[in-house]
Amino acid sequence: MKIGLIGLAKSGKTTLFNLLTGSSIATARYDSGRAELHTGMARVPDPRVDRLAALFKPRKTTYATFEVVDLAGIAKGERAGLDTKEFRNADALLHVVRAFADEALGAPAPKRDIEDLETELILADLEVIERRLERLEASIKKQRKDAEVREQAILARLKTDLEGETPLRAVALTPDEARVTRGFTFLSQKPILHCLNLDEKAIGEGARGVERFGLEAIAAGAWTRIGWVSAVIEAEVAQLAGDEQRAFLAELGLKEPAIHRVLSDCYALLGAPGLRTRRAPSTRTSAEASFAPR
Repeated sequence: MKIGLIGLAKSGKTTLFNLLTGSSIATARYDSGRAELHTGMARVPDPRVDRLAALFKPRKTTYATFEVVDLAGIAKGERAGLDTKEFRNADALLHVVRAFADEALGAPAPKRDIEDLETELILADLEVIERRLERLEASIKKQRKDAEVREQAILARLKTDLEGETPLRAVALTPDEARVTRGFTFLSQKPILHCLNLDEKAIGEGARGVERFGLEAIAAGAWTRIGWVSAVIEAEVAQLAGDEQRAFLAELGLKEPAIHRVLSDCYALLGAPGLRTRRAPSTRTSAEASFAPR
């Protein structure tokens, strides 16, 4: 399973990538504007697996993992940076949204940034469909094939949805339509988690981020989640352990590092029901994921 990590430059995206994967990529490298890709593996914490491991004491405990692909920060209109093989092949997207104040960048506008990103995904898919429809039209004029006529009709309908600013994850497809379009790996069809990167002072209000920034309609979208984190605080939390970490979290009004919830949200978004299996001598999380749009 693979998550594509996206976000505007200086949104805190690469800091979050480091927290998710345990990497130590310097964020300054992303100010150059080069579209560098980085990958890492994220482990999903699961207290149920911890309890099973403590109970059965297996020789090996395996947690669920997923791959994270980090693309250099994008700007509005830079669809070429999104249209990469790595992102097309991702099973879901994690969008880091700046929700902290910055003198150089101005006041945060999460709703605007989310809508802009969704627009870029829609336009990228629209370009793919338009190119394919052109080729289909030329082919059908030469020789009419039922399969191509059916594909043309399906893509024409999806084109209409995209032109109406509807992401394809919100479009219901029949099994046959899903089969015909599967190879296109549409970006706007992928499940998405919009993760608000909050000010340090706002971390205690993270759960109210949807209402605070007027994201109710976005949160209600199909295959869409809104999460939150303060990457700066999480970087500090990651340096602590045991009682020291728990005390620091208690001061912030948190029961666990927020990055744990982000990891769990990503895993849930991948469609993975946390099924447990126990078979000595190992304890592990197993999952079967379904990525078909609802």
